[in-house]
Amino acid sequence: MLRDHHPWRVQQFGPRRLWDEVDDAYRWWEGKGRPAAERYGITVEPDGTHKIWLDDPASPQQWVLPSSSAPRHTAPMIQRDDS
Repeated sequence: MLRDHHPWRVQQFGPRRLWDEVDDAYRWWEGKGRPAAERYGITVEPDGTHKIWLDDPASPQQWVLPSSSAPRHTAPMIQRDDS
């Protein structure tokens, strides 16, 4: 359902043009040869920033995930006792 090649009508409302964003993301994915899920990775920085990347953590193709204002659940650290 690309912008110029679909039989369905799409209406967009609100402050963001979400369908255009989906279409742009699809075109990017197609242009990169349809990379499989195994080619993506995630890095969590010490400050809690989450970065998604393609092929390599140093790749220029990185995306920082927006932080959430929702309360975060922190699980207690479980330490292994090897004694």
